[in-house]
Amino acid sequence: MRDRSRYPALVDYLDSLPEGLESYPECMSKASAYRALVERLPFAEELEHLPPGLAELITHPVPVSAWISSARYNALFLVALDRFFARDEPRAATWFYELRVEMFRSILYRALMLAMSPAKIFRTAQRRWETFHRGTTLTVDFDPARPHGGSARIDYPAHLQTPLTVRLLGSGLQAALEAAGARELEWQIDEYTPEHTTMSGRWK
Repeated sequence: MRDRSRYPALVDYLDSLPEGLESYPECMSKASAYRALVERLPFAEELEHLPPGLAELITHPVPVSAWISSARYNALFLVALDRFFARDEPRAATWFYELRVEMFRSILYRALMLAMSPAKIFRTAQRRWETFHRGTTLTVDFDPARPHGGSARIDYPAHLQTPLTVRLLGSGLQAALEAAGARELEWQIDEYTPEHTTMSGRWK
């Protein structure tokens, strides 16, 4: 079921993958971000149009601590782009960034972030990545002698990530840095390719 007129970003994504939604089963993501997405946006309106593999994640949400296929995880974000954000990637990215900001301001995270610094966020980013992602890698470049900036590289199988999905991934790190005290943060995607993305930030 691939309705390009309704889901252009989703169909382009699935066509780019070797096995559609079944691609790269070794690549998994924790369900927490997808759950936040489906709890806040009207995905129920799309059920009759979605592939079964996506519809099931909406009708039978898995626990936030569960692992789901990264291909399905990304596909749901692209459904949201197509249907709820008028295919406006900056608008979708801003919405997801604000969702992450809200999370870090919650009671659960607030005390944790008080004990963090931007430098510590960068130093521990790779370990934290492994808590939420399998089958992809995050490598950071951070110099303690220059504690007000750093860069990161995400590596993944071909076409698993799109320019939007890596932007969403980067927004999580951006929001964490700000919650840990980074002021006047300038965050950017430096390079996107089908197999890796580099991003960097500077702050005060």
